[in-house]
Amino acid sequence: MRTLMSRRLSLACLAALLVSGTAPASELLKGRARWDWSLPESKTEGHTFTGWLTGGLTIGGDAGSAEEKRPKLGTWKAVGPGEFELNITKKDHPLYGTIKIKQTQPDPKPAFEGELLHKGGKKEKIVFKLLKD
Repeated sequence: MRTLMSRRLSLACLAALLVSGTAPASELLKGRARWDWSLPESKTEGHTFTGWLTGGLTIGGDAGSAEEKRPKLGTWKAVGPGEFELNITKKDHPLYGTIKIKQTQPDPKPAFEGELLHKGGKKEKIVFKLLKD
């Protein structure tokens, strides 16, 4: 119960940053947040995934479709204020491994930076931006 409440609170905080009072977060995000990620060292950018209140991460799928109907990418959890840990379990994905990020830029365009620890042990800088759906 505590973990679920923590996840909801974390996503609610992100939603508040995202919408900055224009509309209720529940109307814009519909229980999810879309993220843009890049790996500056690998010059990989322009990819997105979706984080859900359940702690799930998905990639692709039809616009407006439910989490269960989208391909699973992994899971996420809040580990502190503005800090998150993502576990990417899709083996053929470039982010396969564990990611730890911290918020580096507040509203109106929230940004996060951290480290991707690939399953093979290689570490790489990663940057995230929260997108408005």
